[in-house]
This record gives sequence, C-alpha cells and structure tokens, in this order.
Amino acid sequence: MQKIFKLPPIFYLRSIKNTLSKRNKNFKIKDYLNFIRFYSKWKYSIQNKDGNTPLESGKPWITFAAIELLEKTLSNNDRVFEYGTGGSTIFLQKELK
Repeated sequence: MQKIFKLPPIFYLRSIKNTLSKRNKNFKIKDYLNFIRFYSKWKYSIQNKDGNTPLESGKPWITFAAIELLEKTLSNNDRVFEYGTGGSTIFLQKELK
C-alpha cells in the first residue's frame, strides 16, 4: 500500500511565491499578499459548478478586489448605469435590491 502525504497549504504558497519571483523580477511582496488574499475566491471560481460563464454565475468580469470593493460600497439607495448584458448586470441587480 502506497502512502500519500498531503503537504500543508503554506508549502504550495511558498513554492508559488518562489516560482513567481524567479519568473518576474518586478514581483513584490504586496503581489504575494494579494495572491493569498484572493486565492480561495479564485479557487472557488474555477471549481464553481453554478455556471461556467459570468452570466450563468452572476459574477462580473472584473477583478476580485473590484468585486469586494463594490460589495462594500454599494447600498440599496444607489443608482447605477451599467452598459451591456452579462454577469455584472446580474451582480449589480442582486447588490442593489
């Protein structure tokens, strides 16, 4: 019987940081911290079975930081003009109800 050892998540993050810093000489610790901050959202977004497109999932096609900012700042009294049809329309509709 073969034993399978799971490595702790910090190992993966360290290896990703090392790989990114070797490939990109302009890599800063701020970039790494943002990666850690949004890693779980990114992982969920690629495993999301609710929908394969932004329209189906109801998520806008913008960065996770921008989504987070909109979720914090939008209120029910706000009025928004959004051009186009897609996940951002559905997202804003949910946020402004």
